[in-house]
Parts: sequence; structure tokens; C-alpha cells
Amino acid sequence: QQARFGVDVGGVVLDQAKFDGAIQAVKAGTSDDSGRVRIVLKGGDKGLAAAAGEQFKIVSSAPHQWKIQRGPDNWLRITAADGQCADLTNPGQHGTLAPESDVSGQHWSLEEVIGCKTHPDGAVGKGIVAYRLHTMWTGTGVALTALDDGTAKMQAEGAQEWEIQHEGGQLWMPRDLGPAPGAVERPEPEIAVCTFAEPEIAVCDFG
Repeated sequence: QQARFGVDVGGVVLDQAKFDGAIQAVKAGTSDDSGRVRIVLKGGDKGLAAAAGEQFKIVSSAPHQWKIQRGPDNWLRITAADGQCADLTNPGQHGTLAPESDVSGQHWSLEEVIGCKTHPDGAVGKGIVAYRLHTMWTGTGVALTALDDGTAKMQAEGAQEWEIQHEGGQLWMPRDLGPAPGAVERPEPEIAVCTFAEPEIAVCDFG
């Protein structure tokens, strides 16, 4: 409970964004964190947090407040515990939370970053290590990027890679969405010797 609400053993708030998100989830009756993930900068603990109607904030110990779900036409929706959707401000294109609507800023895609990873059996091979986040509105030429002011916006230069993590720390994978109607299951990546070259980028097909 302390970790979930961002407080210490004495009830002092250590992480205001996490605390606000948890309180809103309780008020909305959606405090069940089952299936929720956090979105953090690759290799770190800082990541996205947001409250309804506010821009994304980059916070330490980012909360598991997000859920990734299928949207229309193979796009994704990223929703918070209170049911609000990840969106973009207009015209600034900062990440924000807004009520669900059929707008292009709420339709997201995840671009896979392929690199070397250790599999559960100990073998080292190529696989998904992170994602770049795009929207229908902005296209693949820009991606969600953390800024020095503690916010995040769509940007072409310095586009960042994000890890999407379950509560146990495991990386979220496209298969976690469940099969799409009529979809053919993709095989697991083959185990290959890693050369530790620069990560490869691949477009994620959720069909």
C-alpha cells in the first residue's frame, strides 16, 4: 500500500503524482491494479505519471497506472486508472490525460526496439527491449520524449526509448494484448548470439 500510494510508513507523501493517481483510482472505483503497467525511460526508474486533465509528468518510481488496450484499426489506447486516455495537447503535442474520444491523439502505436536480452532459460538472444511511442496524429517521424522541464511531448530529435513494465518488472509484450480476431500467432524469437550492436527498430504490428 505504501508503494502504491507513494507514502512512507508514517503516511507522509513522498511522490505527489503517484499519491494523486492512487486517490483518483479509489474515488473512481477502479483501484484494482490488475494488468496495469508503468512506462519508464529505458534502463531507469523515472517514467510517466499523470492526473486527469493534466500533462504527463516525469517522476521517480513511476506508478503502475497505465493499461494498454486494443483500439480501432490496430491502434492502441493507453488508459489511466480513472479511465482517462493518454492524449496530446493541441497545438503543443505534450502528453496529457483526457476523456476518451475518437481523436487521432488518443490512437497510439508502439515501435519495437530490438536488442540483446537474457531469456528465462539463461540464453542470450535478440528480442524486444523497449518501445518508441507514436500517435496517429503525429506519425512515426516523432515520438514521445521526456523534456528537461519534467514533462513529455512528441519530438523528432532525441526521441526516447521506453520500457513498459508489469508489477513484477517483466517487460510488457504485444502478446499481452491477447489475440486479435483472425490473427496468426507470432512465434517466439529464435535464440541467436548477440553482437551487442546498436539496437534495431521495428514497427510493431498488432494485427
